Amino acid sequence: MTTAVDTSVRLAGPDAARLLDARFAAPLGLSGPQAQRVHTTLSRLGVVGGAVYDGLVALAAKEHDLALATRDARARGTYDAVGVKVIVVA
Repeated sequence: MTTAVDTSVRLAGPDAARLLDARFAAPLGLSGPQAQRVHTTLSRLGVVGGAVYDGLVALAAKEHDLALATRDARARGTYDAVGVKVIVVA
């Protein structure tokens, strides 16, 4: 995580890139139709400002029927608004 508020869990950019390459499959994204209406979807859900980034991640996970693992308690409201399954990592 490169943007963690808690600096004890923050990784340097190169370390985060290596971790992502080693542990995760190809990136997932929103399909064309979902991407074309993302602004409307997030607006309707009340997701605005910086939370839009969390909303994009949540929508992609939901579209691919995946759960999100997170330590980011601030993003939980956005994830709940989108309706994606969340796994809170301690």
